[in-house]
Amino acid sequence: GAGVFSGSRVWVEANGLRLTFGNQDGAIRGAGTAMGYAGGCGVGYDGGYLCGDTAGLLGVSQGQASTVTITNPGFGDNEPMARLDYTFGSTRVALSHSRIGATELGIRSTFDAITVALGYSNDSNGAAAGGFDVWTVSAHYDGGSWGVGAIVADIGPNTNWSISGNVDLGGGNLYGYVGEVTSNSTYGLSYSYGLGGGASVVVGAEHNSGGAGNTVGS
Repeated sequence: GAGVFSGSRVWVEANGLRLTFGNQDGAIRGAGTAMGYAGGCGVGYDGGYLCGDTAGLLGVSQGQASTVTITNPGFGDNEPMARLDYTFGSTRVALSHSRIGATELGIRSTFDAITVALGYSNDSNGAAAGGFDVWTVSAHYDGGSWGVGAIVADIGPNTNWSISGNVDLGGGNLYGYVGEVTSNSTYGLSYSYGLGGGASVVVGAEHNSGGAGNTVGS
């Protein structure tokens, strides 16, 4: 049935352990990827539209929303959930469980300039949809003025991947990626230039070979 709940969340925290209830990201987006949001979304000012650099994770992982109306439980974001996070040193372990029964696990750790992460979901679209299990592994190297990352996501019959990189250039930062999602090639490029005072100019474009209209710019 349909339902509506508040976009807020509540939590308790002590000694590196945090328990959160309500509208929030799940364990994969919170700790199961080594870089970006859900492993990517690095193109454009608002974090990308196609987000091909997430290797498909954005569409199958638990996520928050500011206004939550549940009309078809089991598809996409907007499911209230409980999430447990434990942080020790540079390592975070997260476990989340949504109202529809899907469970996610995420582990992320940083060793000097290298960050590695592992994520798992037992149901990519929720119990109501009978989705596939999801496995993902990713790594990112932060070289200061440059960086490079890679992510692989096994989603049902598809093994998706993306390789991304960024470099300081001309007073700004250039970011790009190439990859494959559900057997379609995808790539994106973005440049951000700071104007000072918190203002920036950002241009970006992404493409997915999956069909007409799958090229976007901002």
